[in-house]
Amino acid sequence: MMLSLTEAMSYVSDKLQVEELSHKLQHEKLLLLNEITRSFLERVPFNNIRTLSIPVEQRRKPSQEEIKMDGLSTHGGTCYTQNTFMHFLLKALGYTVHFVASQVMSPNDHVINVVQNVEKEGDRFLVEVGCGYPTFQAIPLDFKDESAIYRFSFNTFKFVRMDDDVLVCMHRHKGLQPEVHPNTKVQDDGWRKFYEFNLTPRDIGYFSQRMDHSYTVQGATPFLVSLRVIMFPGGKAVCMKNSTLLIEGDDNGLHPVSLNGIDEIKAAILKHYPQMEESKIDAALITLKSVLEEK
Repeated sequence: MMLSLTEAMSYVSDKLQVEELSHKLQHEKLLLLNEITRSFLERVPFNNIRTLSIPVEQRRKPSQEEIKMDGLSTHGGTCYTQNTFMHFLLKALGYTVHFVASQVMSPNDHVINVVQNVEKEGDRFLVEVGCGYPTFQAIPLDFKDESAIYRFSFNTFKFVRMDDDVLVCMHRHKGLQPEVHPNTKVQDDGWRKFYEFNLTPRDIGYFSQRMDHSYTVQGATPFLVSLRVIMFPGGKAVCMKNSTLLIEGDDNGLHPVSLNGIDEIKAAILKHYPQMEESKIDAALITLKSVLEEK
């Protein structure tokens, strides 16, 4: 997938509503990177509606053109779509960006981006927009042992360096526990491992086999059988998890609202994520209905 500079500039200005783009590209690249990251999470939902809308026997990982379309339309997607689109968006704008491999539940099951040479030669920043646990800014990775502690929305997190190339993202937050490997334990101080990643640069083809698995093998991820949508308008979470709507309050907690039946679920999706395509919502809800009826 390729984005032209014109497409990228138009998207950031019009869809993400970032101002003074040309000036920031020349003189304030870190500020711009942070604004793109936050605005994307505020406007482009992490979701699996496209996946659920496809019959099981026809599922596959999205093509590069589908990723581009779902990014430019702000329909969004899961980590592979979100972070792949962000990769090529930043690349088109002139940032030095590469994919790195991450593990949430199994090796290479999560794709993230590292951006280099932003403020000075050799610096590195994590840009993560493909996750339901928000990272509203580019995270500097050139710390010694542990990063600063970040608090965004309901999520409190930090990074711990295991060696020169391997880092671990640790979470401590309320309301929505991350879906991680079942053997992951909560530490005595309340922190738990969410994912680890290796800073070795990878090309997109490196993830092909694992992403094929994630989109086609039942049980590989919860996103094949469970509706998930989350976006952060104004920096506050609005999340759908099957028949539950979770709204972030002023206390940064997620407050559940039970939805009764498919019609209420659809109405909530259209209300809170109006950019979503109604035909895909309808098809996804057919899958969801069958899953809920089996429970």
